[in-house]
Parts: sequence; structure tokens; C-alpha cells
Amino acid sequence: MQFFKRHNIITVTAWVLIFAFTVEIAQYFSLAEMLNIQNRFIKIIIGSHFDPWDLLAYTLGILPILLIEKFTPNGKN
Repeated sequence: MQFFKRHNIITVTAWVLIFAFTVEIAQYFSLAEMLNIQNRFIKIIIGSHFDPWDLLAYTLGILPILLIEKFTPNGKN
């Protein structure tokens, strides 16, 4: 929680988007299969199916957060 308090909304949303894209790219390259991961929980986290629409969904999901932060009285940007 401390991380979110020390960084502005642009930085936090950028890192979230980078993380989401990284997971999706790992799915594209079938990382779980390449690493021969057997743990079901880890496989669920990494995922197994790449969908390019997910990349668009992640990006569009960040936009309302940025808009709310910009146009609310408590927004710092």
C-alpha cells in the first residue's frame, strides 16, 4: 500500500499496465508450458491462453482510472 501513496497515478497505472502486458505476452509464448510448470495455482496465475483483445481491455481499463483521478477534487494530476 505504501508504494501507491509514494507514486503518482501515472506511474502506478503504467506499472500495472506493464505487468498485465507481461503476463499476456507470457501467455503468447506459452511460458507455463516452456517452463514445465505443474503447479495448478501458478498455471492459473500465468494463464494459458493469449488473447490480443485482452491487451486492448487492459489499456481501456486504465483510462477510467486516469480520468477519475484527473477530474475529482482529490486527484493530484
